[in-house]
Amino acid sequence: MTFAFLINAATFVVIAVVLWTLPPSRAGAKRADPKAAEPPAAGEQTPSPTPTAQPSAGVDLREIARPLAGIGLLHFAGYALTGGVPVLTVIFATDILGAGEAATGFLNTAIGIGGVAGAILAGGLVLRRRLAPALTVGVLAMAAGMALLGASTFVVGAMIAIALASIGNLVLEVVTTTIYQRVTPDRIRGRGLGILMTTGTLAEALGSLLLPVLIAAAGPWPALPILGALMIVVVGASIVLIGSAANREPSPFEATILRAARQPLFTGVGSSSIERALGRVVETPVSAGEAIVTEGDRADRFYIIESGTFTVSRADPAAPGAHRVLRQLGRDDVFGELGLLTGAPRSATVTAETDGVLLALDRRDFLAMVARTGTLRGRLLGLYEDAPAANA
Repeated sequence: MTFAFLINAATFVVIAVVLWTLPPSRAGAKRADPKAAEPPAAGEQTPSPTPTAQPSAGVDLREIARPLAGIGLLHFAGYALTGGVPVLTVIFATDILGAGEAATGFLNTAIGIGGVAGAILAGGLVLRRRLAPALTVGVLAMAAGMALLGASTFVVGAMIAIALASIGNLVLEVVTTTIYQRVTPDRIRGRGLGILMTTGTLAEALGSLLLPVLIAAAGPWPALPILGALMIVVVGASIVLIGSAANREPSPFEATILRAARQPLFTGVGSSSIERALGRVVETPVSAGEAIVTEGDRADRFYIIESGTFTVSRADPAAPGAHRVLRQLGRDDVFGELGLLTGAPRSATVTAETDGVLLALDRRDFLAMVARTGTLRGRLLGLYEDAPAANA
């Protein structure tokens, strides 16, 4: 088993090397000021180019080195501690609890149950501005699970302990990933993620090798509680290193976006994707009578209603020049998603009935948020199969 983990780790090393050698994105260069390419007018001097790319990259790396060290430390420790848990299920079921091989299945089931519960809990935590408390919740759950597992003398108790440790592990992993996405610039995020994955796999292999040896030498009590306590120390050190990077600036639209995120449209959209959208929405005041989107136009934006009342209408084929009202929209409602998902022109017109404020997200950012190319896109389109005309 250890050999298999090491082989898997080696594959991630290869991936990390490939990601690291990828050339940086040149998208920013394409958006340069077009006037920069124009020749200078007569009598004007050609301005000297400003070497900004390399220095800015260096500054960015220096600024994020400390929080990345904290993230890496926490990532390694978490994977090392939980990497041996699947091996421990066999040891506990057969040797420590004497419940036979059948109990191994129950203990492994507890890992899955804890993972699901941890994912649900993490989903409610990662959108918070301050993530240090979430890290604390995760490590306390993990430490408590390890202590309880060390003291367990029956299968049900061990199942509860393993589930609790799995909950803590999932919370730590999701929160750590969220902080990483907050800290790391887009141009190096993929490379850094490859390194984190490799680090996690190596730590998991190390844990699967050493944790059973430690349990065999010292016994589950006090070895597991001590490991849980050490994990608390590691998280404390990581929080110090991460510092203010665990926090994000408040968004004036946060409450509205989080309420809108509860709609079926966003079911399955990752919390980190919603969080990124918080920084990319544009406040758009509108006046009564203004057409926000017009039937037949190209779809270019998605809208969340901050305030105001809006009417969705469609041209009536039976009465040329007339429109048939489909529905009314109000605060926290959304529109504009259908055309972005399908690439088709707007299927309806949305008009402001009163003065109001919209939060607009451009096409590229919206599709990135809902993962256009994944299975989520098909599910989203399925929401509108019965009544596509009611959505622009």
